[in-house]
Amino acid sequence: MSKNNFESYCKHILMPYQDRIYSMCITNLLIFYLSSPLHTPSQYPQLQILILKNTESNRISNFLPHLSSLPKLSSLILMPIDCFYNVNTLYHTSFRLHILKYLKVSLNESYTDEPLSIAKNHYSLIEHFVVDSKWSIDPLKVSLSYLTQLRRLSYKELLNSYFIETCSEHLILSNLAHLSFQDENI
Repeated sequence: MSKNNFESYCKHILMPYQDRIYSMCITNLLIFYLSSPLHTPSQYPQLQILILKNTESNRISNFLPHLSSLPKLSSLILMPIDCFYNVNTLYHTSFRLHILKYLKVSLNESYTDEPLSIAKNHYSLIEHFVVDSKWSIDPLKVSLSYLTQLRRLSYKELLNSYFIETCSEHLILSNLAHLSFQDENI
């Protein structure tokens, strides 16, 4: 899409109807930041579903804290184009979105300096959590400590872990009704 076409789209479609938009798929956050009608998420008070696809992980990390200004955001899908170098920031910020019910994350290989801390005073309202990437049991256990309302959990591949037996005995999710691991080793 050319710049002129995009500006026309923003002026004639997005701006007049931004209070009626309930679903948005953004494939490049750079455009989102550069276009004035888009750069403030709070201008979309009806937004319920947000998909950030093929976007650089640092842009997603910088953008996530602004999502708390969306009062109706219930579904978030994150599919970065590159690797997250601190995946803890992603999860910590996502778990703190107060009305979020569905979270799907499709990560490439990720790296983190420190593990996410186990939740003590903060719990997420997320009911459906999908991880469409490889993950080990250790970060899974910590993530589940935030997700006390979880009803559906889906994982693409659970990596082998030395602690799998000791960790699994401590996972108690009273609301969990559906569990899916797309893994040959389980």
